[in-house]
Amino acid sequence: KVIERCRKEGIQIAWLNWGLSENDLKTMAPAIQRGFHKTLGWHVGLGAQLPGNEGRCLFKRTWNAELYDPFKKVAQPGDLFFDKTRMSGLWSTTEPLHEYLRAVDKKTLIFTGVNTDQCVFGTVSDAYSYGWDCVLLDDCTGTMTGLGAQAVAEYNIAQNMGFVTGSKEFCEAATDTV
Repeated sequence: KVIERCRKEGIQIAWLNWGLSENDLKTMAPAIQRGFHKTLGWHVGLGAQLPGNEGRCLFKRTWNAELYDPFKKVAQPGDLFFDKTRMSGLWSTTEPLHEYLRAVDKKTLIFTGVNTDQCVFGTVSDAYSYGWDCVLLDDCTGTMTGLGAQAVAEYNIAQNMGFVTGSKEFCEAATDTV
């Protein structure tokens, strides 16, 4: 419903997924790779070969870095697709999403996705720091972290980085407020 409303209002849809390259792995700081290390509970590290013929973990153009199947069904020509190489898709001014948003002079970004406390929060935090207005749709995000991570991320975004609302409120908002 949110995607439908965005299309109706002419709001650009942009999909952001992991998409590592060999060069990314060579130049990535150990602290970044550490977050995906086996000793922290992950079964495999960034770029590592997955079991069988499943490819490499979060590698560009592999199945595990692709758009989630239900979203593939609603993606349309004109939607934009960006790869990211960190938790945040806006960590650097040279990231493709960052360059695009600056080039078209976007002012407000609407966030959905997973994991709220990791990738979504990182991207919201960077978007806020670079000067964009941020809106998180809380029921269009989620996390597997537990420990109250969803609530903490929502709280921090609402208190410090932008606005938090739900999909119902977004979809029912008057046209001049969307």
